[in-house]
Amino acid sequence: MMRSLSMLVLALMLGACDAVHTREPVGGPLPADSEVDLTGLWRVEEGDVVHIMQLEGGELRLAGVEWDEEQAGFVMHEFDGVLTHDEGAYYLNLGLGGEAREEARYSFFRLLVSDGHMVMLGPRVGHFEAAVEAGELAGWVERREHSRLVHVEADRDALTRFVRPGRVGEQFEVDHPMVLERLTAAREREAGRQGRDSR
Repeated sequence: MMRSLSMLVLALMLGACDAVHTREPVGGPLPADSEVDLTGLWRVEEGDVVHIMQLEGGELRLAGVEWDEEQAGFVMHEFDGVLTHDEGAYYLNLGLGGEAREEARYSFFRLLVSDGHMVMLGPRVGHFEAAVEAGELAGWVERREHSRLVHVEADRDALTRFVRPGRVGEQFEVDHPMVLERLTAAREREAGRQGRDSR
């Protein structure tokens, strides 16, 4: 299990591991009554810490700080993302760059949030590879020396119809989750400040 979210995103961006890249996020807008708020400080199980700020409409900003031996200093990595929803399921779509809209790419995860923990399930690359090769999803497969990249070109609606909440075991790596523990939340920090200010 990778213990750094920053390193995972960098590996996905560089195609250094098997991955599914999509042109658009999976899922639709958050429901008005959604209580999922990822804002806070999270620690990857036995690994690094990541800061998440959830903005309006599910837009996310993520940052991780790591020690760089070569530079003998800390390096911060910042990423964009979007939290989406479909039929009771939540998805974390991490931005992989691209200046223009037509160049934008995402890597998505099925997200389970409860009791101070967040579980990220990556897609089963072989499942999406087979779907692209069978014509079920628009896209193409790039085979590199040590990795496979499945480029899904389907639009958001078609992609969301394909990724079904009831097929999680078939479509996602349920045996290899990335587990994050919530260390602090913005609301908890604010409550602490207000408590100190009232003294």
